[in-house]
Amino acid sequence: MSSSSGSTEVTEFETKTIRIGEGECTILLQNENGPCPLVALVNTLILNEVGAGEAQSSKVSLSSYTSGKDKILVKTLLELLGEVLVEKSTQYGQVEAGKFNEDVNEVLALLPKLVTGMNINVRFNGSFDDTAEMSLFRLYDVDVVHGWICDPEDPEYDLIDQVGSYDEAQSTILKDNEESGQNEEMHTKAEAVKHFMQLNATQLTTYGLQFLRDLLSEDSPAVLFRNDHFATIYKHNGTLYTLVADQGYKHEKSMVWQSLTSVNGASDAFYTSSFKAPTEDQPTNTDTAAQQTGQHDYDLARQLQIDEDAQLAAQLNQPRTQSRNTRQQQKSTSSKQPKDKKSKCTIM
Repeated sequence: MSSSSGSTEVTEFETKTIRIGEGECTILLQNENGPCPLVALVNTLILNEVGAGEAQSSKVSLSSYTSGKDKILVKTLLELLGEVLVEKSTQYGQVEAGKFNEDVNEVLALLPKLVTGMNINVRFNGSFDDTAEMSLFRLYDVDVVHGWICDPEDPEYDLIDQVGSYDEAQSTILKDNEESGQNEEMHTKAEAVKHFMQLNATQLTTYGLQFLRDLLSEDSPAVLFRNDHFATIYKHNGTLYTLVADQGYKHEKSMVWQSLTSVNGASDAFYTSSFKAPTEDQPTNTDTAAQQTGQHDYDLARQLQIDEDAQLAAQLNQPRTQSRNTRQQQKSTSSKQPKDKKSKCTIM
Protein backbone atom coordinates (compact mmCIF):
# COMPACT_ATOMS: atom_id res chain seq x y z
CA MET A 1 0.00 0.00 0.00
CA SER A 2 1.43 3.36 -0.93
CA SER A 3 0.34 6.86 -0.07
CA SER A 4 1.57 9.64 -2.33
CA SER A 5 1.00 13.24 -3.21
CA GLY A 6 -0.91 14.18 -6.33
CA SER A 7 0.43 15.11 -9.72
CA THR A 8 0.48 18.81 -8.76
CA GLU A 9 3.49 19.55 -6.58
CA VAL A 10 2.56 20.98 -3.20
CA THR A 11 4.96 23.73 -2.12
CA GLU A 12 3.18 25.10 0.95
CA PHE A 13 0.52 24.31 3.54
CA GLU A 14 -2.17 26.47 5.00
CA THR A 15 -2.51 26.32 8.77
CA LYS A 16 -5.05 26.52 11.56
CA THR A 17 -4.52 27.62 15.15
CA ILE A 18 -6.21 25.44 17.76
CA ARG A 19 -6.28 25.32 21.54
CA ILE A 20 -4.51 22.47 23.32
CA GLY A 21 -5.03 22.46 27.06
CA GLU A 22 -4.31 25.96 28.33
CA GLY A 23 -2.31 27.00 25.28
CA GLU A 24 -2.48 27.22 21.51
CA CYS A 25 -0.63 25.66 18.61
CA THR A 26 -0.72 25.98 14.85
CA ILE A 27 -1.23 22.79 12.83
CA LEU A 28 -0.82 22.01 9.14
CA LEU A 29 -3.88 21.53 6.97
CA GLN A 30 -4.27 18.86 4.31
CA ASN A 31 -4.13 20.38 0.83
CA GLU A 32 -6.13 18.84 -1.98
CA ASN A 33 -3.91 15.99 -3.25
CA GLY A 34 -1.39 17.04 -0.61
CA PRO A 35 1.16 14.80 1.15
CA CYS A 36 -0.74 13.42 4.14
CA PRO A 37 2.31 11.58 5.63
CA LEU A 38 4.08 14.91 6.13
CA VAL A 39 0.95 16.56 7.56
CA ALA A 40 0.36 13.72 10.03
CA LEU A 41 3.99 13.49 11.16
CA VAL A 42 4.43 17.24 11.69
CA ASN A 43 1.07 17.67 13.45
CA THR A 44 1.83 14.74 15.75
CA LEU A 45 5.24 16.19 16.61
CA ILE A 46 3.66 19.59 17.28
CA LEU A 47 1.09 18.09 19.66
CA ASN A 48 3.85 16.14 21.38
CA GLU A 49 5.91 19.30 21.87
CA VAL A 50 2.99 21.26 23.26
CA GLY A 51 1.83 18.43 25.51
CA ALA A 52 5.30 17.81 26.91
CA GLY A 53 6.18 21.50 27.19
CA GLU A 54 9.22 21.01 24.94
CA ALA A 55 8.64 23.96 22.62
CA GLN A 56 10.53 26.38 24.86
CA SER A 57 13.39 24.05 25.81
CA SER A 58 14.22 22.75 22.33
CA LYS A 59 16.49 24.64 19.96
CA VAL A 60 14.52 23.26 17.02
CA SER A 61 10.79 23.53 17.68
CA LEU A 62 8.19 22.82 15.02
CA SER A 63 5.42 24.26 17.18
CA SER A 64 7.35 27.51 17.69
CA TYR A 65 8.08 27.79 13.98
CA THR A 66 4.48 27.25 12.84
CA SER A 67 2.97 29.42 15.58
CA GLY A 68 0.98 32.31 14.14
CA LYS A 69 1.94 31.62 10.52
CA ASP A 70 -0.85 31.40 7.94
CA LYS A 71 1.22 29.38 5.47
CA ILE A 72 4.23 27.08 5.80
CA LEU A 73 6.66 26.14 3.02
CA VAL A 74 7.17 22.41 2.46
CA LYS A 75 10.88 22.95 1.81
CA THR A 76 11.31 24.66 5.17
CA LEU A 77 9.43 21.89 6.96
CA LEU A 78 11.72 19.23 5.52
CA GLU A 79 14.76 21.24 6.58
CA LEU A 80 13.38 21.60 10.11
CA LEU A 81 12.64 17.87 10.32
CA GLY A 82 16.27 17.22 9.43
CA GLU A 83 17.43 19.64 12.14
CA VAL A 84 15.19 17.90 14.69
CA LEU A 85 17.02 14.62 14.08
CA VAL A 86 20.43 16.27 14.27
CA GLU A 87 19.50 17.80 17.63
CA LYS A 88 18.22 14.44 18.90
CA SER A 89 21.61 12.88 18.15
CA THR A 90 23.21 15.13 20.79
CA GLN A 91 21.11 13.44 23.49
CA TYR A 92 22.96 10.10 23.15
CA GLY A 93 26.32 8.82 24.31
CA GLN A 94 29.14 8.37 21.82
CA VAL A 95 28.33 4.77 20.85
CA GLU A 96 24.57 5.30 20.72
CA ALA A 97 25.02 8.57 18.85
CA GLY A 98 27.12 6.82 16.22
CA LYS A 99 24.38 4.28 15.50
CA PHE A 100 21.72 6.98 15.63
CA ASN A 101 23.63 9.14 13.15
CA GLU A 102 23.89 6.20 10.74
CA ASP A 103 20.13 5.82 10.91
CA VAL A 104 19.68 9.58 10.54
CA ASN A 105 21.71 9.64 7.34
CA GLU A 106 19.45 6.98 5.86
CA VAL A 107 16.30 8.72 7.04
CA LEU A 108 17.36 12.13 5.72
CA ALA A 109 17.36 10.57 2.27
CA LEU A 110 13.82 9.35 2.93
CA LEU A 111 12.36 12.69 4.03
CA PRO A 112 11.28 13.65 0.48
CA LYS A 113 9.08 10.53 0.48
CA LEU A 114 6.89 12.29 3.01
CA VAL A 115 5.92 14.43 0.03
CA THR A 116 6.22 12.09 -2.96
CA GLY A 117 4.83 8.89 -1.44
CA MET A 118 5.53 6.18 1.13
CA ASN A 119 5.41 2.39 0.92
CA ILE A 120 3.49 1.02 3.91
CA ASN A 121 2.26 -2.57 4.15
CA VAL A 122 -0.17 -3.35 6.97
CA ARG A 123 -0.25 -6.80 8.52
CA PHE A 124 -3.57 -8.15 9.70
CA ASN A 125 -2.17 -8.77 13.21
CA GLY A 126 -1.83 -5.05 13.94
CA SER A 127 1.78 -4.56 12.84
CA PHE A 128 3.49 -3.30 9.67
CA ASP A 129 6.26 -4.62 7.46
CA ASP A 130 9.50 -3.18 8.80
CA THR A 131 10.31 -0.89 5.89
CA ALA A 132 12.69 2.05 5.74
CA GLU A 133 9.67 4.34 5.85
CA MET A 134 8.65 2.89 9.21
CA SER A 135 12.13 3.60 10.58
CA LEU A 136 11.58 7.25 9.69
CA PHE A 137 8.68 7.52 12.11
CA ARG A 138 10.58 5.57 14.78
CA LEU A 139 13.50 8.00 14.77
CA TYR A 140 11.05 10.79 15.59
CA ASP A 141 9.60 8.66 18.42
CA VAL A 142 6.23 8.68 16.66
CA ASP A 143 4.14 5.51 16.76
CA VAL A 144 2.25 4.48 13.62
CA VAL A 145 -0.79 2.30 14.23
CA HIS A 146 -3.67 0.73 12.32
CA GLY A 147 -6.82 -1.17 13.21
CA TRP A 148 -7.37 -3.46 10.20
CA ILE A 149 -6.86 -6.50 12.39
CA CYS A 150 -8.40 -9.95 12.24
CA ASP A 151 -10.01 -11.13 15.47
CA PRO A 152 -8.26 -14.31 16.74
CA GLU A 153 -11.74 -15.69 17.42
CA ASP A 154 -12.68 -15.34 13.74
CA PRO A 155 -13.27 -18.80 12.18
CA GLU A 156 -11.01 -17.81 9.26
CA TYR A 157 -8.28 -16.34 11.47
CA ASP A 158 -5.70 -19.05 10.68
CA LEU A 159 -6.11 -18.50 6.93
CA ILE A 160 -5.88 -14.72 7.28
CA ASP A 161 -2.82 -15.12 9.49
CA GLN A 162 -1.15 -17.32 6.86
CA VAL A 163 -1.74 -14.67 4.19
CA GLY A 164 -0.36 -12.11 6.60
CA SER A 165 -0.58 -8.67 5.01
CA TYR A 166 -2.44 -6.48 2.55
CA ASP A 167 0.19 -6.78 -0.18
CA GLU A 168 0.33 -10.55 0.22
CA ALA A 169 -3.48 -10.67 0.15
CA GLN A 170 -3.54 -8.80 -3.17
CA SER A 171 -0.91 -11.16 -4.57
CA THR A 172 -2.85 -14.23 -3.39
CA ILE A 173 -6.11 -13.02 -4.92
CA LEU A 174 -4.42 -12.11 -8.21
CA LYS A 175 -2.69 -15.50 -8.49
CA ASP A 176 -5.94 -17.29 -7.66
CA ASN A 177 -7.70 -15.36 -10.43
CA GLU A 178 -4.95 -16.21 -12.90
CA GLU A 179 -5.22 -19.90 -12.04
CA SER A 180 -9.04 -19.80 -12.08
CA GLY A 181 -9.18 -21.30 -8.60
CA GLN A 182 -7.49 -24.55 -9.63
CA ASN A 183 -5.04 -24.47 -6.72
CA GLU A 184 -7.34 -25.49 -3.87
CA GLU A 185 -5.11 -24.27 -1.04
CA MET A 186 -4.53 -20.89 -2.67
CA HIS A 187 -8.20 -20.58 -3.59
CA THR A 188 -9.23 -21.20 0.03
CA LYS A 189 -6.86 -18.49 1.27
CA ALA A 190 -7.95 -16.08 -1.46
CA GLU A 191 -11.63 -16.54 -0.62
CA ALA A 192 -10.95 -16.10 3.09
CA VAL A 193 -8.98 -12.88 2.67
CA LYS A 194 -11.50 -11.48 0.16
CA HIS A 195 -14.27 -12.16 2.66
CA PHE A 196 -12.26 -10.47 5.42
CA MET A 197 -11.58 -7.35 3.34
CA GLN A 198 -15.16 -7.09 2.10
CA LEU A 199 -16.57 -7.58 5.59
CA ASN A 200 -14.20 -4.92 6.96
CA ALA A 201 -14.19 -2.62 3.95
CA THR A 202 -13.41 0.53 5.96
CA GLN A 203 -10.04 -1.01 6.92
CA LEU A 204 -11.00 -0.98 10.58
CA THR A 205 -12.46 -3.92 12.50
CA THR A 206 -14.34 -3.97 15.79
CA TYR A 207 -11.46 -5.96 17.25
CA GLY A 208 -8.97 -3.48 15.76
CA LEU A 209 -10.82 -0.53 17.26
CA GLN A 210 -10.56 -2.05 20.73
CA PHE A 211 -6.92 -2.92 20.01
CA LEU A 212 -6.22 0.77 19.37
CA ARG A 213 -8.01 1.82 22.56
CA ASP A 214 -5.89 -0.60 24.57
CA LEU A 215 -2.66 0.23 22.75
CA LEU A 216 -2.62 4.02 22.83
CA SER A 217 -1.71 6.00 25.93
CA GLU A 218 -3.92 8.77 27.27
CA ASP A 219 -3.31 12.21 25.75
CA SER A 220 -0.36 10.96 23.70
CA PRO A 221 -0.70 11.49 19.92
CA ALA A 222 0.27 8.92 17.31
CA VAL A 223 -0.21 8.46 13.56
CA LEU A 224 -3.09 6.34 12.27
CA PHE A 225 -2.79 4.63 8.88
CA ARG A 226 -6.16 3.76 7.37
CA ASN A 227 -7.45 3.56 3.79
CA ASP A 228 -4.01 4.59 2.49
CA HIS A 229 -4.18 7.80 4.49
CA PHE A 230 -2.18 9.10 7.46
CA ALA A 231 -3.86 11.07 10.25
CA THR A 232 -3.05 12.12 13.81
CA ILE A 233 -4.88 9.95 16.36
CA TYR A 234 -5.36 10.80 20.04
CA LYS A 235 -6.92 9.08 23.05
CA HIS A 236 -8.65 11.24 25.64
CA ASN A 237 -10.61 9.81 28.58
CA GLY A 238 -10.60 6.43 26.87
CA THR A 239 -12.14 7.70 23.61
CA LEU A 240 -10.25 7.80 20.32
CA TYR A 241 -10.18 10.94 18.18
CA THR A 242 -8.50 11.98 14.95
CA LEU A 243 -7.26 15.52 14.41
CA VAL A 244 -9.38 17.44 11.88
CA ALA A 245 -6.68 18.64 9.50
CA ASP A 246 -8.62 19.15 6.28
CA GLN A 247 -8.17 22.51 4.61
CA GLY A 248 -11.93 22.82 4.15
CA TYR A 249 -12.22 23.27 7.92
CA LYS A 250 -9.67 26.06 8.20
CA HIS A 251 -12.27 28.54 9.46
CA GLU A 252 -14.32 26.05 11.50
CA LYS A 253 -12.71 26.89 14.82
CA SER A 254 -15.09 24.67 16.80
CA MET A 255 -14.21 21.52 14.83
CA VAL A 256 -10.83 20.28 16.06
CA TRP A 257 -11.32 16.58 16.79
CA GLN A 258 -13.42 13.83 15.27
CA SER A 259 -14.30 10.82 17.36
CA LEU A 260 -13.36 7.34 16.17
CA THR A 261 -15.96 5.16 17.85
CA SER A 262 -17.27 2.97 15.05
CA VAL A 263 -15.86 1.07 12.09
CA ASN A 264 -18.19 2.72 9.56
CA GLY A 265 -18.31 6.25 10.94
CA ALA A 266 -22.00 6.04 11.83
CA SER A 267 -21.50 7.21 15.41
CA ASP A 268 -18.46 9.44 14.86
CA ALA A 269 -18.86 13.15 15.56
CA PHE A 270 -16.94 16.42 15.59
CA TYR A 271 -15.66 17.93 18.83
CA THR A 272 -14.02 21.14 19.97
CA SER A 273 -10.49 21.44 21.32
CA SER A 274 -11.90 20.67 24.78
CA PHE A 275 -13.55 17.48 23.45
CA LYS A 276 -17.07 18.85 23.70
CA ALA A 277 -19.76 18.89 21.04
CA PRO A 278 -19.51 22.17 19.05
CA THR A 279 -22.95 23.33 20.24
CA GLU A 280 -21.91 22.84 23.89
CA ASP A 281 -18.99 25.24 23.48
CA GLN A 282 -21.01 27.92 21.66
CA PRO A 283 -21.33 31.28 23.49
CA THR A 284 -24.75 31.75 25.07
CA ASN A 285 -25.55 34.65 22.73
CA THR A 286 -24.81 32.69 19.55
CA ASP A 287 -27.48 33.21 16.92
CA THR A 288 -29.90 30.25 16.86
CA ALA A 289 -30.14 30.24 13.06
CA ALA A 290 -26.35 30.06 12.79
CA GLN A 291 -26.30 27.10 15.17
CA GLN A 292 -28.95 25.32 13.13
CA THR A 293 -27.02 25.96 9.91
CA GLY A 294 -23.85 24.60 11.48
CA GLN A 295 -25.67 21.50 12.69
CA HIS A 296 -27.16 20.95 9.24
CA ASP A 297 -23.70 21.20 7.65
CA TYR A 298 -22.36 18.74 10.20
CA ASP A 299 -25.18 16.22 9.64
CA LEU A 300 -24.69 16.45 5.88
CA ALA A 301 -20.93 16.04 6.24
CA ARG A 302 -21.28 12.94 8.37
CA GLN A 303 -23.75 11.25 6.01
CA LEU A 304 -21.60 12.05 2.98
CA GLN A 305 -18.60 10.59 4.77
CA ILE A 306 -20.39 7.35 5.65
CA ASP A 307 -21.51 6.88 2.04
CA GLU A 308 -18.19 7.76 0.46
CA ASP A 309 -16.04 5.81 2.93
CA ALA A 310 -17.84 2.68 1.77
CA GLN A 311 -17.24 3.56 -1.90
CA LEU A 312 -13.56 4.33 -1.29
CA ALA A 313 -12.96 1.19 0.73
CA ALA A 314 -14.59 -0.97 -1.94
CA GLN A 315 -12.27 0.50 -4.58
CA LEU A 316 -9.19 0.05 -2.40
CA ASN A 317 -10.03 -3.58 -1.74
CA GLN A 318 -10.34 -4.57 -5.39
CA PRO A 319 -7.56 -6.95 -6.55
CA ARG A 320 -4.85 -5.08 -8.40
CA THR A 321 -4.77 -6.00 -12.05
CA GLN A 322 -2.45 -3.16 -13.00
CA SER A 323 1.03 -2.16 -11.88
CA ARG A 324 1.33 -1.10 -8.24
CA ASN A 325 2.72 2.18 -9.53
CA THR A 326 -0.53 3.07 -11.32
CA ARG A 327 -1.89 6.10 -9.54
CA GLN A 328 -5.49 6.20 -8.42
CA GLN A 329 -6.85 9.37 -6.89
CA GLN A 330 -8.88 8.85 -3.72
CA LYS A 331 -10.18 11.08 -0.98
CA SER A 332 -8.79 11.47 2.51
CA THR A 333 -10.71 9.31 4.96
CA SER A 334 -10.46 11.95 7.62
CA SER A 335 -12.53 14.44 5.61
CA LYS A 336 -15.87 14.51 7.38
CA GLN A 337 -17.22 17.33 5.26
CA PRO A 338 -19.41 18.30 2.30
CA LYS A 339 -17.96 17.77 -1.16
CA ASP A 340 -16.88 21.36 -1.62
CA LYS A 341 -14.66 21.08 1.45
CA LYS A 342 -12.89 17.83 0.68
CA SER A 343 -9.15 17.38 0.66
CA LYS A 344 -7.67 14.35 -1.02
CA CYS A 345 -4.76 11.98 -0.82
CA THR A 346 -3.69 10.32 -4.01
CA ILE A 347 -2.70 6.69 -3.57
CA MET A 348 -0.69 4.27 -5.62
